[in-house]
Amino acid sequence: MKPSQLLENPLNRDVVSLLAACNIPALEKRVWIDLLPDMTDEEKEDLKENLTEEAEYETRITVEAAEKFIAGLEQFI
Repeated sequence: MKPSQLLENPLNRDVVSLLAACNIPALEKRVWIDLLPDMTDEEKEDLKENLTEEAEYETRITVEAAEKFIAGLEQFI
């Protein structure tokens, strides 16, 4: 399956977008993308939910780290 064909399906696009956004190793992302065409819609939905949770967690800890960094900088201003 060509990458353009993989992205024709909205559910596949969502999963690929979430994979791109998550901080997981490139090799693991490649494996998921290779497996995606053979997965059922239910499996894709489960993967989408898991990746969404992971992306939300990573966003939350990134924001917390940025807030702490800024607070530290403000002590020197």
